[in-house]
Amino acid sequence: MSQVLLQVISQKLPKMPPKVRSLLYALEQPQKYSIAEVAALVADCGNLEGIVLDMLNSGFFRTRRKARSAQDAFLLIGFSAARSVVLGVVLKGLFPKEELVQNFDRDFFLRHCIGTALASEMLAERMGADSRLNRYRLSTYGFAHDIGTLAMDYCAPITLSRIYAYAKRESVPVLQAERAVLGDLTHSSIGDHVCRLWQLPGDITNVVAYHHAPRKAAEDEQAVAILYVGDIISWNYYERLLGNHDLRYAMDPTVLSSLGLTKADAQQVEDDLPQKVDEAMRFLTTDAIDFTLMV
Repeated sequence: MSQVLLQVISQKLPKMPPKVRSLLYALEQPQKYSIAEVAALVADCGNLEGIVLDMLNSGFFRTRRKARSAQDAFLLIGFSAARSVVLGVVLKGLFPKEELVQNFDRDFFLRHCIGTALASEMLAERMGADSRLNRYRLSTYGFAHDIGTLAMDYCAPITLSRIYAYAKRESVPVLQAERAVLGDLTHSSIGDHVCRLWQLPGDITNVVAYHHAPRKAAEDEQAVAILYVGDIISWNYYERLLGNHDLRYAMDPTVLSSLGLTKADAQQVEDDLPQKVDEAMRFLTTDAIDFTLMV
């Protein structure tokens, strides 16, 4: 199953358009490109500029004013933050919208991804994390961390449907159902495979690969640990959305303590999360989050 599924994903995964590849390279080499040059690359990627502006101007990021162009966005929020927004849009937009199976609820999954980003942001604020771990970067990590699930949804939808059907039938958490159906593979290892095929930036790859095993991360350790805790909090929220009110995921207390956080901190974030996600969903309109990148 493992090798066959990876081969299917390798064959069916959307190809990274050359223009997007050039843009991603420029985003990782800010010392070699001016803001005007990077903005021109964004504008040259089909509808990417419009999608980025829809996302940035949605109200979710609480910018002081609306951006008028890609270059204006880089000037408004800074290169690093704009990089995060562009990466998040690219990673979601490369998967065309499809409705192939019934067991996987994409709206609930979107709430989980947003919930992971918001929970991680609240945790980062509580612990006084590095200022680079801001809403822009954590939102990208939140949208990207389960890219392995998006890859299965697009490339192997029947397999993904089996996972969610198993979870419902056996009344077990989705991650347990994933192990039962996939064996040695997980959505994290599939996501790592996707990151390497697309040659995505190292910080994205680390979050995707290790957000369920933070102690294995050799780089970006703090970001991975925050996403680990935020993801578990959001998984508990996600299971409740799926109707599984008695299912909860265990959290490694040593990872929590390594961040200078307590169980009470995590519980408070979990208690606050549903309202935070509801508030975010009021800002994130369909145009801002439901799109296909056309390059």
